[in-house]
Amino acid sequence: MKKFWLIVLISLMTTNIAFAEDSGQMLSGKDLVNFAEGEYFGVKDKQDNIIIPAKYKKMIRLGDCAWIVQNKKSKFGLIDNNGEILVPIKFTHAERYFNRFAKLGNVNIFGIYDETGKIVVDPIYAKIDVLYGKMFLTYKDYKYGIVGFDGKQILENEFDDIYMPKQNVMRIQYRGKWIELE
Repeated sequence: MKKFWLIVLISLMTTNIAFAEDSGQMLSGKDLVNFAEGEYFGVKDKQDNIIIPAKYKKMIRLGDCAWIVQNKKSKFGLIDNNGEILVPIKFTHAERYFNRFAKLGNVNIFGIYDETGKIVVDPIYAKIDVLYGKMFLTYKDYKYGIVGFDGKQILENEFDDIYMPKQNVMRIQYRGKWIELE
């Protein structure tokens, strides 16, 4: 029963645009269907053509044209709708943010990637979290910094603490002193 609901959930998540493997034409996401073979998942079109073989333990839609996947060795990476690898499947941790970004990493090294596999936040941080205002909070060498969704560094990792108690308020601790910005 759990597999059934998982398949239904994944099918509902595929209402985006995809590309057909053979023809290179664009297919509407409604023309793609997740399928399972045993414990593994793949993607077919409505004509039952396999676009991505069922070889992944997990498949999570990322944007219009990519998937966060987990292989048989429990490693994560990023593939496009044709099954081509965009980001190597070698990470032990994966999270999806806003259906457009994938946080991938191992133990204490994380980065953020977009749906094309482009690095948005370099994979050099011990922690990365989301802040209000289209920003990522980064943590490296015991210091905090901020990177925008566009990948541009807003604040270098020089601060003792950064948090946002409200959407329009940021509190920053620098050398033991607190600064509040609105």
